[in-house]
Amino acid sequence: MVRQFAYELAPEIRVNAVAPGLLETGISGPGAMGLADASLSRDVPIKQVSKNTALGIVVRPENVVGSYVLLAAEESVTTTGG
Repeated sequence: MVRQFAYELAPEIRVNAVAPGLLETGISGPGAMGLADASLSRDVPIKQVSKNTALGIVVRPENVVGSYVLLAAEESVTTTGG
């Protein structure tokens, strides 16, 4: 879908995506659904799930921020569809 949007919207709009997968964060569930006390870090065995990924590491937000910075940088003006 990203590639298709990139072709359709170019050259006026660049389209890219970052898909980091499961992240270890302190984020909680939505309070409106009664899940304010639910936490991914506590309720999902992230360390166990990470063992079954290609890199086998626990991914944290600071590990993926560089991808967003790269795509927002002027130096990546030729990057689209990825």
